[in-house]
Amino acid sequence: MLRKIILVFNILLLCGSGVLAQTNHLQHTYLDVNAGMSVLKNSFTRTWDQPVVLNLESRIDFYSGQLGGGIRYSRFNSSEELEEGAGFQSFFAYLGWEYTIPIGNNLQLHPGLRFGNNFMLFDKGKTYSEPWPYSLDPQESEFSYELFVRTSYTIPKTSWALHAVFSYNRTLTYHPLSTALISFGISRSFKSPSWLKTLIK
Repeated sequence: MLRKIILVFNILLLCGSGVLAQTNHLQHTYLDVNAGMSVLKNSFTRTWDQPVVLNLESRIDFYSGQLGGGIRYSRFNSSEELEEGAGFQSFFAYLGWEYTIPIGNNLQLHPGLRFGNNFMLFDKGKTYSEPWPYSLDPQESEFSYELFVRTSYTIPKTSWALHAVFSYNRTLTYHPLSTALISFGISRSFKSPSWLKTLIK
């Protein structure tokens, strides 16, 4: 599966390689805030309820797409199958790149890929046998990758945009954890400061 993800990422990079002289390269920086909900049903999401998902991200124009980084906070509560109070908090810190596809007036599609770490802070450390044998340490940090597609609508004559994101995330624990989210939020664009352009160059 990871090889397929890397292949998709390479294809996206190749799509952008033909527009290295794009005029808006590094010109604008964006700040996103959104909230989401879980939409994937599997053994993990049936065991752990995910009622709170908040995401903060910053992006910058980067050739034919946008380079970004952010952090997502999720709260996971244990289901009735587990001991009450055995939930945990998740902080997914990531970097990623997305390709920009104009699809209409003020409307764009952004498929992309993110890589990062999922930092998990458990309320309790305990060994469980169901739905599979596993142990919970007080904290854990594991590599994660994520495929996503974002649809954004820029509000005419403003620096604001509305967006919706579908994302599929996989955290590579001993038993890989897969989640999928639909998120909705708002974005604000700014002219990139010169120090940031210099730093990226």
